[in-house]
Amino acid sequence: MTRAGAGRALMLALAAVVALPASSWAQEADFLFDRPLLTLGIRAGWDRPGEDSDVFDFIQDELTIEEGDFAAATWGGELAVRLSGRLDLALNAAYTKGETRSEFRDWVDLDDSPIEQTTTFQRIPVTLGLKLYLLPRGRQISRYAWVPRSWAPYVGVAGGWVWSELEQQGDFVDFATLDIFTDRIRSRARSGTVHALAGADINLSRYLFANVEARYAWASAPLSDIFEDFEPIDLDGFRATVGLSVRLNGS
Repeated sequence: MTRAGAGRALMLALAAVVALPASSWAQEADFLFDRPLLTLGIRAGWDRPGEDSDVFDFIQDELTIEEGDFAAATWGGELAVRLSGRLDLALNAAYTKGETRSEFRDWVDLDDSPIEQTTTFQRIPVTLGLKLYLLPRGRQISRYAWVPRSWAPYVGVAGGWVWSELEQQGDFVDFATLDIFTDRIRSRARSGTVHALAGADINLSRYLFANVEARYAWASAPLSDIFEDFEPIDLDGFRATVGLSVRLNGS
């Protein structure tokens, strides 16, 4: 996904949540005795890596792998601390592993059988960020009662680290000798990452709320020596998730 496409996706996600009715509140009987200060949630969804670097171009040229084949399910969690009525500090972590089987496009074994391998691409981003809510998340109706809003959209930014691994295991062609050999090729790295995000919390009860979110990540990392002729690997990607969160300190 291009950066322009990522921007459009984030804008569409934000437009979708803002298009919900703007004056909805939870039933007043469904209240907390105070504003919650912490929330803990789990997330699951779909991740589409950018694949915008020459190592992906090489893999797609030589093997029967197409752009988008490393898109995969993702899951993770988030712990958020309320800083003010509309601002949270959020620690977010996720895990994504895309895996695809392939064979060489232009080469076969001596018996005309395909030369096959499996390629996996894993990423584990851990970020700390700020979420700004565009509407109040609830209202204080008395000294002892706080009513959560039925939905609350937000935007945010985050930064942190991403651990990545590109691995290929199977049979390969030595282009210098034309020999076929079996090997496991792997490159691991850690690098900085920046995320832009938009989403909404949807209240379910006094303690529980659902979450929908879209975010785009920017990152790159150097490859190991076995990929020494390649530029840093592109770790950009778009992620869309749904989840369930709990308010930890409401009563």
